[in-house]
Amino acid sequence: MRATKGLQIFLRLLFVLWPMMLLGAVWSGALTLFFWISLLLFILRLVLVPPVKTRSLALADRLLSLTGIVGSILCLTFQVHVPLLWYPVAVNVALFFVFFGSVLVGRPIIETFARLALKGKTFPPEAVRYTRKVTFVWMLFFVLNGTIATFTAIKADTELWTLWNGCLSYLCIGLVAGGEYLVRRRVCKN
Repeated sequence: MRATKGLQIFLRLLFVLWPMMLLGAVWSGALTLFFWISLLLFILRLVLVPPVKTRSLALADRLLSLTGIVGSILCLTFQVHVPLLWYPVAVNVALFFVFFGSVLVGRPIIETFARLALKGKTFPPEAVRYTRKVTFVWMLFFVLNGTIATFTAIKADTELWTLWNGCLSYLCIGLVAGGEYLVRRRVCKN
């Protein structure tokens, strides 16, 4: 079953806003409603959103959807939001292993993304070396981001958790991705 493109974009947007939704639920006392909404969102993502272009990312996405479903059920069962605080940790662990696995089995995932962006143009050997290095940069990022996400989950301070996992980590992702993209364009052009 597939969702329309508009519904897929809407679901992805909801997942970006999900940490803010959790904070709002804590502040308003609407946690049970949030747990049901989270469960529904994770089920919809599992069922409706098509897998991404690489098998390892598709597997990670499915496992993360199942992790979110289990976390939501735990929250509904015990009426606490702490299990869902660990979801960003799971995301970082999964992405680390996707990137790490891509280096082990052949083509680093960043090289795959770069080749897709070039749309059949020549991919120079120096770009191959560069994308391998960038894959390691992302792996380091996932370790650091996952460590901070772990700290915020252990602390169980919803405001701190939301500040990092719903705002600052996105900013860091944007900075790393934007900087990497600009450097990659220069490397691939030369």
